[in-house]
Amino acid sequence: MTTRTLKALLGSGVAAGVLMPALLWADGATRPGYSLWHHGASQLGTGERAWLQTANLVAGGLLLLAFAAGLLEHLSLLSGFCWIIAVGIHLLRGHVPEHSSTAAGGQDSGSAAPQAR
Repeated sequence: MTTRTLKALLGSGVAAGVLMPALLWADGATRPGYSLWHHGASQLGTGERAWLQTANLVAGGLLLLAFAAGLLEHLSLLSGFCWIIAVGIHLLRGHVPEHSSTAAGGQDSGSAAPQAR
């Protein structure tokens, strides 16, 4: 693989990190009644312009796959694979909700009513 191709693959990770949030912000800013502070980004995937958010996610995913290919080429196969797994675990830890009793409608143990003495 040439150095030019490798730089393009690695640069695609930077492009994904810039383009995805920028398109998310631009789409949200042009929708009436939408606020990124009060609404989830997934709500941009509904309505007449849902295709825009879908295209944003597909393009971002392809850019990140290109980055992963460049990372595997740049690093040795084993260390590149470990980095990809580590980044994936880091992303999942931040985005996967944890199960708790309060999420299912139960009471938290700290908020129970005081007992009579």
